[in-house]
Amino acid sequence: MERERIKETLLACPGQGVHDLRTRHAGDRTFVELHLEVEGHLSVEEGHAICDLGEAAIKQLFRRPSKSQPIWNRRY
Repeated sequence: MERERIKETLLACPGQGVHDLRTRHAGDRTFVELHLEVEGHLSVEEGHAICDLGEAAIKQLFRRPSKSQPIWNRRY
């Protein structure tokens, strides 16, 4: 399920495909490794920009909402 969500998210980005997708967990962290395919006519800079978009999209999938505790300052 997790891998399918990652793949769907990446395929919504400008890249052409994804292969060798691997995930692993260590504690509360998730590590994602993959090969993102881009069109051959793109420059290296353009390819990296597409990869950056994909990375940001994956990070959003695993973003945890911040938890805050109210702090009460009571004076007696």
